[in-house]
Parts: sequence; structure tokens; C-alpha cells
Amino acid sequence: MDTRTDEQLMGLYQQGNMAAFDEIYARYNGPLLGFIKRSLHGMAPKLLDDSADILQNVFGFIHKYRGRFIRGTMLKPWLFTTADRLLRNHIEYATRKRRNVHHTRPLPLPAFNDPKSDDPADDGPVRPKQGDNRFAPNILAVDSTEPAYIAAARTRAQRFLAILPDNYQQVLRSLFFEGLTSQETAERMRVPKSTIDWWKRDALDKMRATNTGADNE
Repeated sequence: MDTRTDEQLMGLYQQGNMAAFDEIYARYNGPLLGFIKRSLHGMAPKLLDDSADILQNVFGFIHKYRGRFIRGTMLKPWLFTTADRLLRNHIEYATRKRRNVHHTRPLPLPAFNDPKSDDPADDGPVRPKQGDNRFAPNILAVDSTEPAYIAAARTRAQRFLAILPDNYQQVLRSLFFEGLTSQETAERMRVPKSTIDWWKRDALDKMRATNTGADNE
């Protein structure tokens, strides 16, 4: 049995000792998972299945920000405070996502007809006029039969992707260009699915903000 204190192990872990991290994980994997499940049961029981993902996010956070741990302080409160903050963030995001889905209603498909043809058989969707944003397609999910339009949209998408960090770019390419699911993308990138969902949301928010700024120029 390892008799070293949590704080001694954390000090070794900060120096790159992964065996020390394994011991920290062994000590707190069960207690943290229990804390997360109890908290979810009280605040958001429908999200209980996300407990393992949240736990992995906690240890992912600890690994990424281990340098922020101040020697001389207690490790246990830091771990549980981190778990509490991340699970609350998870609940907030999941609740907002559910609310958005609930209130979103699909718009009817507009019938853009070719004014040059009087034959109903030739009627079909064509590119909306510039400035008409009522039915603007998602810049990453183009639905058009016009090759030139597809090429232009993909070029625009690539320009917006270029402003994002590499991990965000990988997520969007996997989801929108390669057709992978969030779970498949998570397995490919070796991160929890909830992390992929978070990166996707933040990436799209950044792209929308950039797109809005470009349109206002």
C-alpha cells in the first residue's frame, strides 16, 4: 500500500511521474464518480448516464492544469471542487441544448423557381439571391445540386475553419465532412464524447461570430 500523501503524489505528478497519477486515480476514481452520480441524481437525473464522461473530464482537467496546483494546499478539495464545477457546466450545456432543440422548428423549404422556364417539370431549388439570409445554408452542410455553389461554399467553410485551433478543426472536419458521429470522433481523438460536444459548440459559435462580422463589413 502506498503510504505517500495525496499532496506528495501530486508533487511527483507535476514533475512528470505518471505512476503518481495512477495512484491518485486509484484513490479518487470511485469517490469522485459517487459524488458526480449523487449530484446528478439530485440536480439532473436524466443525465446520470453521463457520469463516466464527466469523471473523465475531471481527470482530463487535472492532467491539463496540474501545474496550477499550489503545493502546500490539500488535493482532495481541489479535485471535488473541479468535479462540481465541471458537472454543473455539463448540466448547463445539456439543459441549454435541450431547450434549443425543443424550441426550434424546421422552416418550410422555399420553392425557388427558375424564371427562365415555364415548364413545371423544370422547377427546382436554385441559389437564393445575395443578401437573402432567410434560408441561408449552413456553411459546413451544403445542400445544393449546383457544383459551383458547392465549391464556393466549401471554400468559404475552409476559410472559416482556418481561424480555429487544430482540435476544433479536427472535430468539424470529422463531423461535417467525413460524416462521423460524436462518439466516433471522440474515439479517434481519444477524448470523452462530452469534450467533442463542447469543442463543436464553441467552434460553431466562433465561426458564427466571424461570419456575422464579415457580413457587416
